[in-house]
Amino acid sequence: MEEYLELLRDFEIKKRDVDLKSNTKVAITVPPSLFAVVQDVTKLSLQENLQASEFGETVCDCF
Repeated sequence: MEEYLELLRDFEIKKRDVDLKSNTKVAITVPPSLFAVVQDVTKLSLQENLQASEFGETVCDCF
């Protein structure tokens, strides 16, 4: 739960700092536990899920 709240806080901070007129990349740290949860629920890795999503072309896979 603590990692989840930290992820939400980090996301909110990044969201407030984003300039919509800029092409700057935004990095978000994903807790290791999220990788395991995604794998358990979807039977695919987080990276595979991102690539298969509508955001697959825009999300950098910096895993």
